[in-house]
Amino acid sequence: LNSNSVTIQTTDTGTSYAGTTTTGRTSGNGDIFVNDSVTWGGETTLTLYARRNININAPISASHDNGKLALLYGQRTALGYDKTDGVATYNIKAPINLKAGNNFSTKLGSNGSTVYYTVITALGSAGDENSAEAGNSLQGLAHKSRLKGNYVLGADIDASDTVGWNNAAGFVPIGNSDQQSYGGAFDGLGHSIRNLTIDRPHAYFVGLFGYTNTGGLDPIRNIGLIGGSIQGKTFVGGLVGYMQNGGIKNSYSTADVTGVQSVGGLVGG
Repeated sequence: LNSNSVTIQTTDTGTSYAGTTTTGRTSGNGDIFVNDSVTWGGETTLTLYARRNININAPISASHDNGKLALLYGQRTALGYDKTDGVATYNIKAPINLKAGNNFSTKLGSNGSTVYYTVITALGSAGDENSAEAGNSLQGLAHKSRLKGNYVLGADIDASDTVGWNNAAGFVPIGNSDQQSYGGAFDGLGHSIRNLTIDRPHAYFVGLFGYTNTGGLDPIRNIGLIGGSIQGKTFVGGLVGYMQNGGIKNSYSTADVTGVQSVGGLVGG
């Protein structure tokens, strides 16, 4: 990987499944398991091509600014769906560390479209939510031009500085209404955001994501909020204030959450 792009590809024997043999060859179930850490420094791409699921159980780290990871899963069928196994997926139980930029992509099903994500590694600054030129930062995702984009975290983010932002009101939630909702996909890639502060006791739709309308299968996933304080009035949650559509997978929050109505530790409403 330091000098060449690499593809790891599973196989199976068509209609044969785990535990069966065809012409003396044992069939696998089409899964990839990353059970030891993978680290490289080249301007190259690691592609994991799974007939079924991808399971990342150990860290993956690319240190080059253009080191990329591509996850292709459910490649056994056109749509990534198998009547025996259901919809294929990728599972993250260890962090994926990538540099900021266009360094992560996924594809579900052999006929599926490749989904490209922008990697975020920085908290940003107060006011990024108002600037289309602010660059890609966590706070910058609240700008209206980025609300439909797809993003992943390439590193843990310390949000301690938000306690002093905006006259102590803190971080501006990503999406704040039906007309200005977050509608992309966000994957923490096993990372956490620590010590996020939002202090808006009179506001509706308060959380890291204030208002989401994403659709799809679990578009917010693999992210943790650790510590910090989230305060609003109505529809207040650590991760999402109000979710109109979509889902959450493999995510958690230990932030203190305070509100008046429709309040939840993870999701307000």
